[in-house]
Amino acid sequence: MARRRLPPPIRGEVVRVIEMDDSEPIARVKVEWPEEPPRPLTQRQQMIVAITRRRWRGRITVSIAEVLRHVRTVWEDECRRRKLPEPWPPVPNRDTVARALRAASLID
Repeated sequence: MARRRLPPPIRGEVVRVIEMDDSEPIARVKVEWPEEPPRPLTQRQQMIVAITRRRWRGRITVSIAEVLRHVRTVWEDECRRRKLPEPWPPVPNRDTVARALRAASLID
């Protein structure tokens, strides 16, 4: 016999109602969700952002591949600069670099 699973907990958040249409049997409501604070960057993301900011000031206008190439060449130097114990974290891949740059709002 299958076990019954509990439904996920309800996310209790306060929202602002913008518009409400209750003329039909099913009411329609437009709401405005509160802004969520951005997550803090992980150490690897901070390292990637630090490397790219030293090379490019402001927003990144080159391709992710070019940024990744530069990050790969100076990754060990950044690990030494931060005095990380060996073995150092592996060199990040393309998706990790892109995610870190988006989190820091350096690319779209």
